[in-house]
Amino acid sequence: MIALLLSACPSPIWQADVKSFVDDGLSTVSLREATARSGGAVKSVIPSGEETVVTVDLLNPRSIPLSVSACCKEVSLLSSGPSLAVVNPKQLLLRFTPTLAAEHTNLEFSIAVSAPALNRTYEPMAIVLPCNTPPGSIASTVHAALDGSGYGFAAFRLPSTPTDDDLSQVEITWGRADGVGGTTATTLAAGAPSLLANHLTAAGEDPLGTDNPLDRYYQPPTAGMTAGLDYVFTVVLIDGGGLRSDPAPISTNATLYTVSYDGNGSTTGSPPVDSLGYWQTRTVRVLDEGSLVRAGYAFSGWNAAANGTGTAYAAGATFAMGASNVTLYAQWGETYTVTYDGNWSTAGSPPIDPSSYLAGAAVTVLGNPGGLAEPDGTWVGWNTAPDGSGTNYAPGPTLTMGSVDVTLYARWQGDYTVSQPGQAGGIVFYDKGYFSDGWRFLEAATSDQSGGIAWGVSGTVGAYERVIGAGKANTALIVSVLGRGWTLSDFEHRGIHRLVPAVSLRARSDVHPAKRHRWFRGGHVLVLQRGRRELLDDGAVLKRQPA
Repeated sequence: MIALLLSACPSPIWQADVKSFVDDGLSTVSLREATARSGGAVKSVIPSGEETVVTVDLLNPRSIPLSVSACCKEVSLLSSGPSLAVVNPKQLLLRFTPTLAAEHTNLEFSIAVSAPALNRTYEPMAIVLPCNTPPGSIASTVHAALDGSGYGFAAFRLPSTPTDDDLSQVEITWGRADGVGGTTATTLAAGAPSLLANHLTAAGEDPLGTDNPLDRYYQPPTAGMTAGLDYVFTVVLIDGGGLRSDPAPISTNATLYTVSYDGNGSTTGSPPVDSLGYWQTRTVRVLDEGSLVRAGYAFSGWNAAANGTGTAYAAGATFAMGASNVTLYAQWGETYTVTYDGNWSTAGSPPIDPSSYLAGAAVTVLGNPGGLAEPDGTWVGWNTAPDGSGTNYAPGPTLTMGSVDVTLYARWQGDYTVSQPGQAGGIVFYDKGYFSDGWRFLEAATSDQSGGIAWGVSGTVGAYERVIGAGKANTALIVSVLGRGWTLSDFEHRGIHRLVPAVSLRARSDVHPAKRHRWFRGGHVLVLQRGRRELLDDGAVLKRQPA
């Protein structure tokens, strides 16, 4: 049976007196070999932050059952471990994880071994492992380009993790992409002045995009290069311990590609012209529509496909040139207008918006610069419905254009308030808040209105309910029998005495001095000479009788 003992390492083990035994030599247990692995790979130098597993092979000829323990001289340099497991009498597994502080140190372990059955303690086994993490790869931040003269260069950024604080050298191998002439390798100090000299692309752009102290640039002597040819660079970083990063291969592309623009149904104007040539990966900035116009439509951007199914680009956007020429097609959208309506205004003029808008565009709502006015109220904004039942808009905020033209109608706030006299001469007891169906306010009469009222027909209607809430039903019953009002022919010969507005805020007459008649909106009540009252229908025209 194999006994396993895991314990902290007491300091005396480093100075302990080990018993000596004289035997036949076959009872001796000693270290044969120790192999460290991290990330599944054998490591002669172990990295920090990763679990390391050390396979400890023993010389134990008689396979004596053992009791073992392990400790680290600087246990504070470990985030876990050390733990020791017995695989068999001839093999142990030591596990631990170094912290970042263990970088550039030697981790010293001691394994205590004894054979309880023989009452023997063996010489402690010492294992020393250097800790140093290899440099990080720069493959994701490496760029290649051609300068203004067509010569290739490599641009890259050194990694900045804490384990890369000992970067020492940069090894760069370069050669033609077609293999002609072989390759040339050079090794430079990570801070060499030649690596700090910024290089720009043929378009005057910095491939790395920023002024970072970790940026490095390398361009071989132009005497060894041919302008306009493709070159391949491979960059390897080397730290102070000689550890190397993974190679980062990159290549230039000397082929020039073009970007052209297509009007795609434009009726006038010409598409913009990009006279530049672009090497692969070079940044392209998309132009605007120039003078292109399509009647009845508005320009909405560019697309890599004429039917708009490709990649869309707005003017000013950028993209990296690929390995072929690019054509961008103008995209056109139907446009819609916003019209303003005075909505029964009697003075001033509504604003005019001369613009056309694409669906989804933000439209700034105009104010009332033309001084719209209406005698029955004050202008307070706009509404999408003439009766005020739509969406309200104040000047300044935006509305989102839909796929139909929009008309905004002036909103009028009446000069009547609840509990005050109303337009019809009664007391306002209800304000609907907006004008619709011919009315907004309801007024209560200040005197008995029943006497002498004639609806124009004889007979009993039967609307006698007096309980609260029965008014609507009574009105419906009266209208169903008598209709909604009278027309011109009903009043031409009745001798009109005076005109009194009824419950509608919007009811009013438009006087035309040059004409001998008035036109009325529904909701007016005619008071006849003998005190009779008649409801005037919408659109009725009353002619004056000759004097």
